[in-house]
Amino acid sequence: MLDETSIHLARLPDPYEPLFVLYERGGEFSVEHGHAAFLPWRLPLESRDRYLSRDPVVALDEAVLDAIDAERRF
Repeated sequence: MLDETSIHLARLPDPYEPLFVLYERGGEFSVEHGHAAFLPWRLPLESRDRYLSRDPVVALDEAVLDAIDAERRF
């Protein structure tokens, strides 16, 4: 039945990919006291519209993430 549809859906990125990458790289995530914590960063939980943008805040590119990780190491 699904093969017969004429509706073409846009290819969207996997919404969970950033969370998977966070865990794979040893990061942590929690929600508490009105904040989402992506350790070491915390973001206040606000309306979805405040966080919507066309451009990602950080690219999920290995080189970019490696540079961020290197800055966080003591």
